[in-house]
Amino acid sequence: MRLRLARWLTKLYPSAWRERYGEEFDALVEDSRPGWRGLADIAGGALAMQLKNGLSLKWTVLVCSLAGLALALPAILMIPKIFLSTAALSIKSPASPAMADAVSHAAERVLRRDNLIALIDRRQLYAAERGVMPVEDLLGKLHSDISIGGLGPRSEGAQSVFRVGFNYPDPVKARLVTQDLTTMLIDEYARQNQGVAVLEILDMASLPGQHKSPNRPAIVLAGFLAGALFGALLSLTSRAVRQWRTGLDIRSTALACAFAGLLLAAPLSLLIPDRFLSLAAIKVPANSPATATAAAVSKAVTTTLRRENLVALAERTKTAPGTATKEQLLHELEKNISVSGVGRVAFRVGFQSGDRRQAQLVTREVMTMVIDEYLRQNPGMPGLEILDLPSSPESPVFPNRPVIAFMGLLAGAGLGLLVALVKLFLRSSTTGGGSGLQPTLPA
Repeated sequence: MRLRLARWLTKLYPSAWRERYGEEFDALVEDSRPGWRGLADIAGGALAMQLKNGLSLKWTVLVCSLAGLALALPAILMIPKIFLSTAALSIKSPASPAMADAVSHAAERVLRRDNLIALIDRRQLYAAERGVMPVEDLLGKLHSDISIGGLGPRSEGAQSVFRVGFNYPDPVKARLVTQDLTTMLIDEYARQNQGVAVLEILDMASLPGQHKSPNRPAIVLAGFLAGALFGALLSLTSRAVRQWRTGLDIRSTALACAFAGLLLAAPLSLLIPDRFLSLAAIKVPANSPATATAAAVSKAVTTTLRRENLVALAERTKTAPGTATKEQLLHELEKNISVSGVGRVAFRVGFQSGDRRQAQLVTREVMTMVIDEYLRQNPGMPGLEILDLPSSPESPVFPNRPVIAFMGLLAGAGLGLLVALVKLFLRSSTTGGGSGLQPTLPA
């Protein structure tokens, strides 16, 4: 096997070298029968010779692919495994939108600060982070790991089903916390509805057998393909630079500058702070007059977004640094709060922030303020219903890094074209516009 591998490694030497010394080297390998150290020497010699002569496209792609693979393998070992435990609950038939709305309010009370702190202490969650992270950050982390979905109201008489879930590195604790959340939700709903138990468990909290993240095969494949792409671009750019040095080649110049623009834009995009968007959906009561309800919702939203309410919201959620002025607090909230779809059957409330947990927290506060203000202004009308609780944003909505990298590629190509044309013009000017000064174009 090692002899066969040694013969394959000799093919990695430059073709010119193999044509001259190939037979002698093959005979030497046949006689010496190299071990693993000898195979490493053969591979190292091939790489050194390729580097000295300039790496070919095949070699560059191969080396960079292996480098990407080598970087991806330890990276997946550093990413902790995350397990998701879920439980399914339902509202006993006949269900109604009002019941689903009541479950949503019960879920909000379950996720209050005191309940979350007690849950962290009871299950000893985030042991490594508790000594270094503030309490508010721990609560935000717990809140983002909890998922309560499918709380939207269904039609009259239909069964309303929703799920409770929890993400955690320990599958046993993930299941225990999901059980606790399920029990707390059922108890809170019963307490708010005169002890009438109308919730039932469809599926008990699961014990996750496989982690949901990271997707290790996908990470390895991504590292390999990224290395191959980088190697191809590097080889083509290196070839373009060599051609440009020997002659004025517009295509080579544009290609080299395009790759330089890509290399510059990609790391610069990492310096732009991420922005996360959390959204919640609110439904207008189905049995309310459309025109009157739209006007009432618009008035409630306008009242919620008054200056004094926004200042109190910023102080309550710590949206801006403590040294920020009142105007800075107002500007931060007014710029990042979004309310869309007012006047329709359902509308959305959202908040954008550099902290995903902060985005979810402020969205929840704004949603609650709008619902409470609507009830206060319209005591005789049905209340607003929650379709979707504030989402926990997984990926940033800004910046779009692939677009930035592509724009860098285009800008570099345009700059390269301009440089080649300017150089051509200057060379033509110094020789008086004589012949032989045309750019080298591909055949």
